[in-house]
Amino acid sequence: MAHAPHSASKEHPKPFLHQLITDLIIFAPLLAIPAAIVDMVMHPPATAAGWAMYLGTAFLFTLVGCKLRTLGISLGFHRQGTHPSYQAKPWLRGFFFMLGATTAQGKMVNWLSDHHHHHIHSDTDEDLHSPLHGFWHAYIGWLRGLLFNRHTYPQFEKDKQVMFFSNTFFVWLGLGLFVPAVVGHFTGFGWYRGFLYGGALGIFFANYVTYWVNAGCHQFGKRDFNTEDVSTNFWLDGFWGHKLSWVFAYLSWGETNHNNHHARSISANH
Repeated sequence: MAHAPHSASKEHPKPFLHQLITDLIIFAPLLAIPAAIVDMVMHPPATAAGWAMYLGTAFLFTLVGCKLRTLGISLGFHRQGTHPSYQAKPWLRGFFFMLGATTAQGKMVNWLSDHHHHHIHSDTDEDLHSPLHGFWHAYIGWLRGLLFNRHTYPQFEKDKQVMFFSNTFFVWLGLGLFVPAVVGHFTGFGWYRGFLYGGALGIFFANYVTYWVNAGCHQFGKRDFNTEDVSTNFWLDGFWGHKLSWVFAYLSWGETNHNNHHARSISANH
């Protein structure tokens, strides 16, 4: 039996509602940036100490919101879900899956299948997000063309824990926005700011760092291993190159060492 296609085409167009949902998931977190600017302009702290407290707290909420989500993507969806690189008790495995589901990166079974497909066909015509088809395609364009009912691999469909978090995707996405709002309320930072920084901006940085791994880490950096694809470890030369490389590596939990990963995908060590 023929597999369902992955991406939209003339023969299998993507329904308008599905395209709208996709664009909201990809682009809506961008609105958190102007929303944060408006919040600072409309409700500025009265003193220098107030500004320091506000900016420090906003930075902390954003950083924790991003890092928890990328931890779920790295140790949950990626290193445990797609490549069983380590063993974990079911509750811990589920905890990492839950963190990964708080990002706006779609149903878990689709994520795992897409990445598994990427490794099988890395940087060929069948690859879903190779920069050989254009950098924008590899970064975001491929996501806009993906069908919701695309082909998934049976090893993931048979995993009850994977399917549970896949079928409850929007529940965890909502909780990922609700919980930081509650924390913001009870810490005095404010529910709206908790939602804005820990929720929306956390999703923005987590997702766009992940998108960078798909695109930038197949084009920029160095190759320590002679793999059959064009994967790279994103480490740039020069003062600012080092700083930028460190930021991406820190936010992604080392996932930007992507050539290392393609050289031995089942390794838990980045």
